[in-house]
Amino acid sequence: MGRAGRLSVAVYLIVIGADPVGESLVRLALEADFDTVLIEEDADSANAMVDKYDVRVLNAAIADENIMQEADAARADAVIAATHDDSTNLMAVILAQQSGVDNVISVVNHQHHQRLFERLGVRVLVHPEVLVARHLLDMALHPHMSDVTSLGDHGQVMQMTLQSGSPLVGTPLAELGPAGRLPQDSRVVSVARDGEHFFAAGDTELRAGDEIILYARRPLSEKNLSTLIGDSQ
Repeated sequence: MGRAGRLSVAVYLIVIGADPVGESLVRLALEADFDTVLIEEDADSANAMVDKYDVRVLNAAIADENIMQEADAARADAVIAATHDDSTNLMAVILAQQSGVDNVISVVNHQHHQRLFERLGVRVLVHPEVLVARHLLDMALHPHMSDVTSLGDHGQVMQMTLQSGSPLVGTPLAELGPAGRLPQDSRVVSVARDGEHFFAAGDTELRAGDEIILYARRPLSEKNLSTLIGDSQ
């Protein structure tokens, strides 16, 4: 069932499961013009995906004989198992590997199953709902940020729009650190200005209204972030 995929594009992706994670994967893959196939066991969910997206859907259980062959897994660039059931995900990744797929990824819903997947050489995402909750908490704790993502022990990535009072405005990036205007162990990664995005170089001078991506090795306080933005409140 389903509609024909975009066979002219270079990337071929197989998604297992039309749960929220799987549906989001399909939507993002189609937006990127990836040739995408969805395998979904529940007929109602499969039909709903066909109605919503221009995607080929195989309404079948992952255990059905020859389903990976029907999905043409041998040519897939990646197989992503994204159901809420770890046993289904496990069978999917094993069948994908048996079909010769090297790039196999899976959601793991229960942490005690993580090592089993990893022993098979599968890259895993454990508890995706916890990542969403962490992201929402980061945003709640930093109301001045357009977006903020914690990287565990590896720091934070923050998106912010600079105001005219920001100490980052009007000075080349290479001079901000020595001048003490940029927090230690942090750097401006990219800049969005007048609808264009570019990587920040040492001679880049930031302007009021620039939307920047800032990486900080150590989490910054809300007071420090407010100062960087130049918020007048």
